[in-house]
Amino acid sequence: MNESPNLVPLPFRRRLLIRRRMRQWLGVWLLSALALGSAAVGEYSYLARLRSTLVERQHQCEPLRKTEHDTQQANQRLAEVRERSAFLTTLQHGDRPAQLLGFIGRFACRPQQLIHLDECDLSTTGLAASGQTTATPHSITGRQLLLKGIAIDDLAVARFVSGLREADLFDDVMLKSSIDAVDDAGAVRRFEVTCEYR
Repeated sequence: MNESPNLVPLPFRRRLLIRRRMRQWLGVWLLSALALGSAAVGEYSYLARLRSTLVERQHQCEPLRKTEHDTQQANQRLAEVRERSAFLTTLQHGDRPAQLLGFIGRFACRPQQLIHLDECDLSTTGLAASGQTTATPHSITGRQLLLKGIAIDDLAVARFVSGLREADLFDDVMLKSSIDAVDDAGAVRRFEVTCEYR
């Protein structure tokens, strides 16, 4: 059986072959894109489920985090109370002014205080007889500590004064002054606090 000759020109046949190959590759690319898109949608759904589960677990753990935070604060307050109680016990023996100054120094050095004490002056108050110029053990009715220093702002001064009052070591704690000042660190508050005790 004789085959009929192909009368289509060779350049035209080449163009047809190229177009056929392009359509084939286009189909392969479309199928690949569909497969990748399907995989991406599946991964996104999986990640969305994981995110939803994580949010749910976080909500479930919120009471535990709050309890842990409250426990840490309670332990911190308990440690402060124990330290204060031990310090009050030591105040019953020995040199009380030096111990009070030690407490004030430790209290002022705490990071959250943001203050610096420059000067501490101890004086006696309350002479019993008018015109009496010398103090005797019977004429002294109280002692006073004058604390001078600098703080970063008024809030730091207020926290310092409040902390001294809450310590229950002094009969009275009073802020005498708090004025603007300039230090090496910049603008600060220079303050004076008096602490009276017997």
